[in-house]
Amino acid sequence: MTFKAKVWRCILSVFGRAPLYSTLKHPNRKHEHKFPKKLFKEFDVTFSKYDKCVCYSISKKGNAKSKKHLIYLHGGAYAMQIVHWQWKTVHKIAKKSNVTIDVFIYELSNPNHTVYKQNFDALEKFYDTLDGNWISILGDSAGGGMAVSFSKYLRDKKKKLPNHLFLVDPWINMVDNGHLTKKDFNEKDTYLKYDDCQTSIEWYTHGEDPHGWMFSPLYVDFKGFPPVLLIISTHEIIYNDLKTFYEKLKGSHVDVTKMTYKELFHDFFLFDIEESDEVLDKICGIINKS
Repeated sequence: MTFKAKVWRCILSVFGRAPLYSTLKHPNRKHEHKFPKKLFKEFDVTFSKYDKCVCYSISKKGNAKSKKHLIYLHGGAYAMQIVHWQWKTVHKIAKKSNVTIDVFIYELSNPNHTVYKQNFDALEKFYDTLDGNWISILGDSAGGGMAVSFSKYLRDKKKKLPNHLFLVDPWINMVDNGHLTKKDFNEKDTYLKYDDCQTSIEWYTHGEDPHGWMFSPLYVDFKGFPPVLLIISTHEIIYNDLKTFYEKLKGSHVDVTKMTYKELFHDFFLFDIEESDEVLDKICGIINKS
């Protein structure tokens, strides 16, 4: 682990739990996303809306008609809005690659009603508008779980699947927090809190069986899935689930590449560290060669 990564792990161990904790303590507060115009002033940006979901399509100047699309689904336990570090990561990819990045802002979960059906319907509507010859999905944490579930959703409808899935620490198991205890959380995770994750699960599943494909895609079969780049951090609570996920992908004969980072924390690729640059270079390399 590099020095910068150690610094970030210390910072997150002290302050990292606060944003999710605050979100869950105020379930009726509106969490509006803010598009950082200054960050993308050198890009062409278009805006579209699908029911209660919105999408920002970001491309280099003069490249708005690119036939290559990367849909980005952000993490945040399905309860937190896209944040600064995620926008910065999108900006880095946009600068390094020759692709239009479609940042899909889905409806957040809450304790009053379910949202996954609306989100998948809206995402499908957007997906159907793309006529590119290369369409892939990048998802981190909860966004990674949604990317896997959505691919299963498309496969069952016999629709064209994404060309590639880029999954960074995808949250793929909502069955009792992946069978982990509070002690597991305290020992293995830098900044996620057991009770907060459990509340997020209750909000998102909203009384339905957490084994369902839309909640826990770890339990589906992956026959026919597109190539997967799987980024795994070992110093986090879903590490064992991700190892199982990798073995299931291989068992289904999916073309899967795994990059494992020892002692690093959940969603590390969002932060300004050398390991993050390595992951982004790998992702952009695949995009640019496609």
